[in-house]
Amino acid sequence: MKIFLLVAISLITSRLSFSQDLQKVYNEAVEAYKRRDSVTFYLRMQEAYNIFPYNETILYKLGIAAALNQKIPEGFEYLQKAILINSDLKLDDENDLSSLQQSKEWQRLIALQKSWQEPISNSTIAFTIKDRQLHPEVIEFDATEELFYVGSIHKRKIVKIDKHNFAQDFCISGFEGMTSVFGIKIDKNRNLLWACSSPLKEMIDFDSTDRSAVFKLDLSSGKLIKRYEVSKQLDDATFQDLILDMNGNVYLSESNNNQILTINSKNDELEPMFKASSLVEIQGISFSKDEKYIFIADYEKGLFRLEVATKILDEVVADAAASTRGIDGIYYFNNSILAVQNGTTPARVVQFYLNARQNNIKSFRIIDKNRPDFGEPTTGVLNGKVFYYIANSQWSGYDANHQILPSEYLKDAIVLKSNVE
Repeated sequence: MKIFLLVAISLITSRLSFSQDLQKVYNEAVEAYKRRDSVTFYLRMQEAYNIFPYNETILYKLGIAAALNQKIPEGFEYLQKAILINSDLKLDDENDLSSLQQSKEWQRLIALQKSWQEPISNSTIAFTIKDRQLHPEVIEFDATEELFYVGSIHKRKIVKIDKHNFAQDFCISGFEGMTSVFGIKIDKNRNLLWACSSPLKEMIDFDSTDRSAVFKLDLSSGKLIKRYEVSKQLDDATFQDLILDMNGNVYLSESNNNQILTINSKNDELEPMFKASSLVEIQGISFSKDEKYIFIADYEKGLFRLEVATKILDEVVADAAASTRGIDGIYYFNNSILAVQNGTTPARVVQFYLNARQNNIKSFRIIDKNRPDFGEPTTGVLNGKVFYYIANSQWSGYDANHQILPSEYLKDAIVLKSNVE
């Protein structure tokens, strides 16, 4: 057997409470492979899969292990799941995969891999952001005023951009303790702009004593109405997204503790609403149309649905030949979920169509994939049937010490737009 590239999974599973057990079993599988013990290799990879069946490295190695043990259908099943997450995984090993290469299903797998590698571009450029060191993470739109609001990671502020692409500060850098901005939502009926921020080493004037906070701002003037800081019990909180219900109530996703928080309308305080102990890294959230559910993107596991009244959490299963891994921003639209996936290879923006019960993905449509102008797409905003999203945020624009690179080494940030169905 040819030794294939051993991809470490320690960083991928660092957030998991069972990561030590997983790493131990995975390492034992690797050692079995090295000594050409294909049976033990398969058994240990099966154990790793049973602990955490979502990771593309585990799926890929298990597919190879199945092939080495002549478990042909299993081999194809696991390799297909891996390819849907990372289409660059190697399928050309004649020794490890020879049993699969002799099957009539092999060409179908190769065709699937190539189809996910091909670029797809359905969006057009809406506008560009000329400040190359802004590092935009989140975008919101005021349709009445035709203004975009963009939250900055590095400059820890919010800028507004008009239809002529003229940008100006809505609030200045570090306004009232604002750190890196991850979520913005406009409540037009109440003339409010809500924002959430969390401290990162990538922001200017980083201070380890800074804490995450939610900001209630006057939309017209930008003046602070109230700042909600996390409690000492949530000192390590990192906000990822912010949404509003029809009554203007605020909900936030928080990734370090994998929970949903809300601002209690009775006491006007920030407090936990739901803790998702089974999830790994919560990112984007979005209400269903009737607000019965909050859809949650777990970066490592995929898409989930939380019933607000009962607090019951269910996985949204994907019957369609697509992965829900690596999702950053999500947006509910007409019984579908628009998802920005930057944790897959290639990065993509996909519309997942739900079944009537909204617990299953029955089909999907790729909006954009593997575009040459992609950097790391992050989040977006819907305006009617038009979806705008940040296509190349600047997460790669820092050095090893988290210092942003000079502007000449960066590119203008691009906001793309596409009609949705």
